[in-house]
Amino acid sequence: MPELRVSNAKDAGVSSPNLDDAAERRPIELTPEEERLIRMCKALGHPARWAIVKYLAECGRCICGDIVAVLPLAQSTVSQHLKVLKEAGLIQGEIEGPATCYCLDPEGIAWFRSTIAQYLSGVELGTPEGQSYFAQVAEQWDALRARMYSDAVRDATLARAALGPEATVADVGAGTGFIAQGLAPRVAKVYVIDNSPEMLAVARKNLAAFENVEYRLADGMRLPLPDASLDAILANMYLHHVSDPLAAIHEMARVLKPGGRLVITDMEQHTYTWLREEHHDVWLGFDREQVRAWFETAGLVNVRVEDTGESCCANSEAGRGQAAVTIFVAVGTKPEPRAKEAD
Repeated sequence: MPELRVSNAKDAGVSSPNLDDAAERRPIELTPEEERLIRMCKALGHPARWAIVKYLAECGRCICGDIVAVLPLAQSTVSQHLKVLKEAGLIQGEIEGPATCYCLDPEGIAWFRSTIAQYLSGVELGTPEGQSYFAQVAEQWDALRARMYSDAVRDATLARAALGPEATVADVGAGTGFIAQGLAPRVAKVYVIDNSPEMLAVARKNLAAFENVEYRLADGMRLPLPDASLDAILANMYLHHVSDPLAAIHEMARVLKPGGRLVITDMEQHTYTWLREEHHDVWLGFDREQVRAWFETAGLVNVRVEDTGESCCANSEAGRGQAAVTIFVAVGTKPEPRAKEAD
């Protein structure tokens, strides 16, 4: 394990003159994942490299000369920065004739975004207020949900999951078990996952008749399940409560088996801003094409984002009117690994 040392307080950005010298020399142990993350952060920490990454995000692909034309840097300097970014796994380059064409590395960027989100999940936007809200309404949630949208939303979700009787699945952001109640009679095992103890307590009551259900009190950004362990994940009205939807989708894709399906139901993009205050929504719904792009960035294939034919309706308790928002269903499949080509 390499050692990470701070030579003095000034280098560390610490003004205190009373640091213990022995403590300064003590190595900081890092996991391979942390080492990779630090390399990426260090690479992005230079203004020129940050500008290059932004330019590649906008243009898609370019050669070194294109960057030189828009940044006040010599070609040799740009080449050195491109090398650092490539070694960090943030960009990739393909030789095309006499030049190398550069673009962002999709896998590297996706990993960076997902990993950053996981480490910062403890400061999830809106989490304290949201958790307090769901703790307060847990006992009434089933009645509240029934007034907002019908069981047809669950039917639309299950129809697209294509589940067999031997399947092992998860209901992420399960709440009181609305989706799980449809899953439990159909499959071998259901993981009911939510970060609200109060909502899970109600889910246990609702699902007490089923012996194939396990409950996990956990943040959906760090699912307590191994890689490639599930045949399907269903998440209903969960995505608009997380700060980083792409990271959440990546995490759900992680635990899918090859051939497994991710099925998400949520609201279309809307303008009912009072839902942020009254229901503690982080996102005002989503654009369908954005959801499609997130699924594909997470490595899912055969992605479809469709209208369920149902709406989510809610009345403002502060007299701000009624919200009526179309509910979409997004489906994607984790691809089977490609067979290795013969030498």
